[in-house]
Amino acid sequence: MKRAMLALCAMCLFLTGCGTKLITLTEEEEDQIVSYASLALLKYNYHAAKGITNAKPEVPEEPEDDEEEEEEQDLEESGDASAAAVTEEDTAIPTVAFDEALDLSGCALTYDKGEFATEYSEGNYFTMSPTGAGNIYLVLNFVLSNDTKKDAEVDVLSQMPSFSVDMGETNADSVSTVLSADLSNIKETIKAGESKNVVVLFEVPDGTGDVPKSMTVTVDGRQGTMEL
Repeated sequence: MKRAMLALCAMCLFLTGCGTKLITLTEEEEDQIVSYASLALLKYNYHAAKGITNAKPEVPEEPEDDEEEEEEQDLEESGDASAAAVTEEDTAIPTVAFDEALDLSGCALTYDKGEFATEYSEGNYFTMSPTGAGNIYLVLNFVLSNDTKKDAEVDVLSQMPSFSVDMGETNADSVSTVLSADLSNIKETIKAGESKNVVVLFEVPDGTGDVPKSMTVTVDGRQGTMEL
């Protein structure tokens, strides 16, 4: 570094010597002197390389392939659709005959009639009214008969069934009651050749004039429908 400084000073004295007429240089000569001085300085500057940064040309990012994105999206959508289809199949409730869904121990359940009522009474000791404002009861009457020659132990209560009625434009679920005649509460012996009148109650909007078409029972993951 010291030698470089001496060389630079010598050139300065050469160009601006005391009492000496200023030398006029051509542009080419000036460029040669500047180039020489620069090389001389860099030659003795051992840390010069640290100050030099290798400039790498910027490589433009390639745009993502739209077709690959569409394929991935299609695969995801098809996978979601397949999963949804499997889920629907897994959750579908199997449909069986009404007397297979609801075990009546060999007894027969026969539809008698349906009627609308603003309240329902059992004997002269219990009366119940709809809980929903503007609702009335749809009472479906059935006959539970044992046409066999043996007594039948009928236990509907432990099966915990749920009933729904289809009235065309109106559907309703059964009402839970404490009625002894409620089909859902039956747990008794029906003697051979005897029968018992039972009911299933539904709450429907007042003014419903549709005729009940069918009643469906759901028990332990299976369904059965009775045409009315």
